[in-house]
Amino acid sequence: MHRSGTSSVAGALARLGPKPPLTLLEPSEDNPRGFWESPHVVEVNDQLLQAGGSYWRDWQSFRSDGIAADFEAAIQAKISNLLSVEFGDAPEIVLKDPRLCRLFRYWERPLEAAGYRAVFLLPLRFPFEVAASLIHRNGMSKAECLLLWLRHVIEAEKITRGRPRVLFLWDDFIENWRAVLGDLSEVSQWRCPAVDGPRGDEVDAFLSGDLKRQRHSGADLDADPESHVWISQAWGALSSLARGREVDQAHARLDAVREAMDVASDIYGRAFGPVLWEAHQANLQRDDIARKVAGLEQQAAVLADQNERFRGVIFERDVRVGELNRYGAVQAHRARQAEAEAEALIQQIEDSRERLAEAEKCLANQRERLASCEDRRADLEAQLQASLRETASLRTDLAAAVESYATLLADLLRRPLATWWRHRRGQGKSS
Repeated sequence: MHRSGTSSVAGALARLGPKPPLTLLEPSEDNPRGFWESPHVVEVNDQLLQAGGSYWRDWQSFRSDGIAADFEAAIQAKISNLLSVEFGDAPEIVLKDPRLCRLFRYWERPLEAAGYRAVFLLPLRFPFEVAASLIHRNGMSKAECLLLWLRHVIEAEKITRGRPRVLFLWDDFIENWRAVLGDLSEVSQWRCPAVDGPRGDEVDAFLSGDLKRQRHSGADLDADPESHVWISQAWGALSSLARGREVDQAHARLDAVREAMDVASDIYGRAFGPVLWEAHQANLQRDDIARKVAGLEQQAAVLADQNERFRGVIFERDVRVGELNRYGAVQAHRARQAEAEAEALIQQIEDSRERLAEAEKCLANQRERLASCEDRRADLEAQLQASLRETASLRTDLAAAVESYATLLADLLRRPLATWWRHRRGQGKSS
């Protein structure tokens, strides 16, 4: 049943080995630790309920005779594909949705075809606590909540009777989950891992804290005017089954309650069924409108936030524009200064060009003078070469004269002086 602790049980199992669905419902304010169920599983079950003229809040017996055979075949094919996508080839899985209390017959064949053997865990929570949780979450009446609880628990007990299952009080699970999962190992082929190791510590941390917000277990079911004798009888029988006591008597009491409720559903359902269905459709429309309004409010909040941000952007832009204007004025002033400096530079360039022209004229004159000097230098070099040649000739003649003189002198020095003088005089006389 909804709000009976199924999420905490599924979350604990997922931490011990069995694989949860690949796609999980997002946690919510009323279930912050997650639902541990697939939205696609919920969608398929809602389609089945819709095809049978029912919905999740319907406490009447589910009539499958209105579901066409081809629709049922298509749904079961969809379930088979869903099992493959969500669980792959995992040997052990956690399949959880309160709607399965009424609709498991449509899942049984696809599960078997996928190679799974169903083992059922039915957490039982005191009906007034379930009702208080539903009232808080969905705004339902207490009488409707109790009838919804009764329909789910008697259907779940009926479909799982004689199958491997564990019925347990949710309070017992919170206090000693190890004992409950030990019972699960006894009725199934699953072997619970070592619960005192890291995995057990993880489950302890997951189950700690205020999971249980609604507490009414001390209330008297028969004394409440919104309750019914069926509620107390069913709770007493289910509690006995959870404790392993008076099994046959508990089954008989549950069968009697279920038959009486089915009869009442057949009688009053014809009268109130259309009203309840229209109320459900109106609630769906209301919820749809509420979602749309919430969406519009969210869009309005987003637009308001964007508008505020745009205001900030515009303010920043205006500040930036002011800064740019001031910067532009400074740059304009600098541009005017640069323009004046450029004009002065241009004048300096013109003056430099004039001086350059004069320098070029002087350079041309100097070049002409240089050419003249070059010509003069060439003439001088020619004269120098002639002088050098003449000097060389004179040096040659001088060298020959010196040599002749030296020869003569040497010859004179070898002759006697008197002889020389006689010879000299003789030369004079004769001459």
